[in-house]
Amino acid sequence: MIPPPFSLRLFRGRPVHPPARPAEGTRSSLPVKVPASGLLALAAGLLALADGGGCQHTPMPRSPVVAYPVSPGGVFQMALGQAVPVDQIGPALAGAGLVFVGEHHLDPRSHALENTILETLLAHNGNRNQEVVVGLEMFPPQADPVLEAWRLGKLTPEEFVEQSGWYDHWGYPWILYSGLFETIRRHRVKTRGLNVTRGDRDLAAGRTPPLKEEKGEQWLSFSLEREIGPLDLEITPHRWFFADALGQTGHGGGGRGSPPPKGAESGGQKERFPPPLEGYYRVQVLWDQAMGVRAARLAVNPRSQPKPQPRPDPVVVVFIGSGHLMYGVGANLRAQRELARLAGASGGGKKGDRIPPRVTTLLDIPQDELERDGLGRSLVPVGLGDLVRPLPPQPPPRIPTLAAFKLKADPKGVRVESAGMTAPPMKPAHEKSKREAAAHPTDLPVQQLLAEDVVTALNGMAVTTPAALRLAWERLNPDSRPALIVLRQDKPVTLRLKAIP
Repeated sequence: MIPPPFSLRLFRGRPVHPPARPAEGTRSSLPVKVPASGLLALAAGLLALADGGGCQHTPMPRSPVVAYPVSPGGVFQMALGQAVPVDQIGPALAGAGLVFVGEHHLDPRSHALENTILETLLAHNGNRNQEVVVGLEMFPPQADPVLEAWRLGKLTPEEFVEQSGWYDHWGYPWILYSGLFETIRRHRVKTRGLNVTRGDRDLAAGRTPPLKEEKGEQWLSFSLEREIGPLDLEITPHRWFFADALGQTGHGGGGRGSPPPKGAESGGQKERFPPPLEGYYRVQVLWDQAMGVRAARLAVNPRSQPKPQPRPDPVVVVFIGSGHLMYGVGANLRAQRELARLAGASGGGKKGDRIPPRVTTLLDIPQDELERDGLGRSLVPVGLGDLVRPLPPQPPPRIPTLAAFKLKADPKGVRVESAGMTAPPMKPAHEKSKREAAAHPTDLPVQQLLAEDVVTALNGMAVTTPAALRLAWERLNPDSRPALIVLRQDKPVTLRLKAIP
């Protein structure tokens, strides 16, 4: 096992070893906040595994840590103890073969930074005949043919969203990511999906019965295990991190002042979280391991290339939720382990073994998730990432979305398969009973899309595909009341819905 970049006091007073040469006068030992907002993906994502979202970020550790005070603006370089402007980030990335960029899925500033980093890497490495490859949390490898068609300019945005299954695999508004994907298409950047399928997640979570074999229950399909190896559930700091995060959500498994999970301090005994939390933990490990291993393999060219001038290894940049990267115990750790394995396997342990590509992690962290010193500077814990950008508070974007609805193509328009949890309970119209109201749905006073409605038009424009409806909805004024024409029990009904309920 390759250890994390630093030995940290991750949780509850464990020893910390700062970098060998920290900047003078920059250390502080203060507790770090754990706001509930820091669990958006780990709580909401894990409790809605079937909906396909990734995890955005997880909270900071609660015990005192060594931290750098960082003024707002710029990207802080942990190794140098200083910040650089975003537009001068190139030298900080120089020499890295694998760059993980931890985003906040709903923050436009994260996506703007991703675009800047991609443009910077393309400009720098294009002059060296070194390919730049993008890895994405948003898709599994099954979407690679569509990603390839997109980069070659063969698809419109609507066709790409529809054929790639954007809203099935991911679900976050396309409009937030459209600028990044336009850059990918403009430069024809090779792009690959790194995540796992819904079926893989369901199997790991225990939502479908585990496979049986001689060594016991099997939480991965045999083909996926051959690709990424068996799930390594015994990385103790990662378990501490997971337990600490869940302890703040009321789901158990930790909490302020509570001990770490059994087995974490008991000499490696294989104790587990109570179900279903152990299933959620397996999914978190599955995400990290699959994305880390797949990213590492993208970053290493086969040694069977023509000599004497083989093409250099590509530079791989991975766009992924921050919670998969913090403190170097997530997907970035799994990638480092795989890179070390590939380097050793390439030379058989003899002279000429490859040096593994350097892994660099850059994270966006909201300022309100960090403690402040007396001068109002954010205190960034040592080892959180190689590069960290504290984000000043900013209201989330108001983007209309139909993410709560499951939609399906229909010969007459777009069928609503499920209305999710957004629609209020149906109420009888006037004095009618619920049964009568169900028999006469056009009389319902509640303006809502219902299951089995077929949407035929939005604001007078015909709707033919789920992607077209979703993209048109995202472009609406958030305060508008668009007109939807639906077929309800084959009768046309006009609904005036709020773009954002």
